[in-house]
Amino acid sequence: NAAVLALTAKLLRAKGYEKGQGYDPKWFDEMSAPEKQQAEALLIDALHKDDITAAEPLGRLATPSAKQALLELLQRSPVPGRRSAELASSLWKATRDLTYQKLLIANLSTADDLERVAVVVQLLETSHTAELLDKLVDLAETDPYDTVRSTAAYSKAAMQLRVRSIVIFPSMSEFLVARRVQQKFLRHCRNCEEMARRRSGEK
Repeated sequence: NAAVLALTAKLLRAKGYEKGQGYDPKWFDEMSAPEKQQAEALLIDALHKDDITAAEPLGRLATPSAKQALLELLQRSPVPGRRSAELASSLWKATRDLTYQKLLIANLSTADDLERVAVVVQLLETSHTAELLDKLVDLAETDPYDTVRSTAAYSKAAMQLRVRSIVIFPSMSEFLVARRVQQKFLRHCRNCEEMARRRSGEK
């Protein structure tokens, strides 16, 4: 779909709030194989120019070239840092390698409150390991920023529901209620991440 490809190119040139809206994964589903190759080339070129918003769609494309481009930039990115977190999250989506979850956890040491909020949301999309649960519990209890604490608490609860739902909710009706609660938690987390992105774009 040439229009979808054109929209991808437009977003690569966007600024501020429009830039922060990111990419719709459905765009790539609607592209033909040659169009995906063109989109990938545009995104890799943008990433090489330090446009970090290209990282997430490259992680979703998950081609060998996309993963290599992400990894090369990650190796040059300081931890903690927004760039390191975005690249680690994108590589997690592309590989499901727990190395990148551990790197996201390391990025929680940033002093930037809004970046910590964004990292907590990114971590919720990774595997629900004991290490991650322990970190969320610690953040919910001790982080100095109230939005980090509340987001970590919501994320911990959503994570526990997702892991334990089959055991706790034997009936379908109870399970669906739990899923609605979980989705509410996830929407809250997404709203926090969007707020962080907007605030970051305003700086």
